[in-house]
Amino acid sequence: MPGLRRLFAVRKPTAVEVLPWIPTLFGVALMIGLMVISIVLSLRPDSAGDSTAAEPGALPPPIEFAVPDDPEPTAPPPSTPAVTPSASVVPTRPAAPVRTTPGRETPPDPEEKSPPAVPQPPQTTVTGRYQVLDSFGDSFIGEVLVSNRESSPQHWTVRLRFPSNVGNLRTFWVEGAPQGSMRRSGDTYIFTSGVPVNGRSSVPLRFHYDRVGSGDTPSSCTVNGATCSI
Repeated sequence: MPGLRRLFAVRKPTAVEVLPWIPTLFGVALMIGLMVISIVLSLRPDSAGDSTAAEPGALPPPIEFAVPDDPEPTAPPPSTPAVTPSASVVPTRPAAPVRTTPGRETPPDPEEKSPPAVPQPPQTTVTGRYQVLDSFGDSFIGEVLVSNRESSPQHWTVRLRFPSNVGNLRTFWVEGAPQGSMRRSGDTYIFTSGVPVNGRSSVPLRFHYDRVGSGDTPSSCTVNGATCSI
């Protein structure tokens, strides 16, 4: 039994043995403390602010750049033609005055318009001749002889207008030929052939008019647009 007690008995170190380990333990504790401090600092939120970050108010004001306005467009100066030293300027002679020779006709101006042509009477192959066959106190009988100068038959239209002293038409007829027709337009009497007049022949259109006084000459007489002969 005494032997076992001696085996398990713990020997206490002496002061001489403990003193050399104190600096080592202090250094290890210091290193552990520094590591803890560095870990705590690294885990702090960024809202605390970095000591090296500059405060917003400490930043320099932004630099404003003045943009110049667009200049008003100006027309380019007129280009001056280059003058070649070797080129010579030939003076221009004034135009000689135009002289007209007396007695020589001046040609007409091409832009001058010719006078309008006078309308010609219509050319017709059917003509008429007016005459009075019989005269009474209050009326008269007249005639228009319609003549066809062509070889082929032609229709005819006679237009008669009288002065105001000639009154109403009593009757009309075509002598020796089929009768025509008549209509009135205002104070003009229009007679139209019933059948064409044969070529190279004539037919007499006769009429009986009332009258006041002695006048019996028509103020207008035409056959197919041509004036009658009296």
